[in-house]
Amino acid sequence: MNGFHKLLITFELEPALENEYEYRIKKFLTSNEVIRGVPARMIVRIKNIGDNDFPGGKIKKFTIMYSIHGFNRPITEIGVKECPMIRKGEELELFNGLILPIGDGVASINIEIEAKDKKSIEYYQAQKGTPLSGSWINFFYVTRFQEILMLMFLEELLRRREND
Repeated sequence: MNGFHKLLITFELEPALENEYEYRIKKFLTSNEVIRGVPARMIVRIKNIGDNDFPGGKIKKFTIMYSIHGFNRPITEIGVKECPMIRKGEELELFNGLILPIGDGVASINIEIEAKDKKSIEYYQAQKGTPLSGSWINFFYVTRFQEILMLMFLEELLRRREND
């Protein structure tokens, strides 16, 4: 029985667009990009990759930090306060909801959990990787809608040129 837990935390983002441009817009975004001011569905999953069951615990921090003009502000608190027990090898959805990206550029998701048994936690971003201690952090990119419109415009110009 070791003295720590191993948790793999992953996330998915997808803009929650509901109009005729949805397909055209989404094709310009990678899986970790969202558009400023456009709601996005965020799904956060936790998998217990340790040798023992994870007893659950208190979520001390679950935040998204946006960069605005080079400063790391504002912080959005995600309202999940408890992590349930996770059996060895089991995965669960910790959060599935809408966020509203603000700011431009790199944004970070930070999660810190205190295990009920007070053992330390090694956090992983990938199944095989270097563990993070203290808290889990990962990043995504917030782009401006104008940048997507510019790409759509350039694509249309290329299409027209090819048809001439």
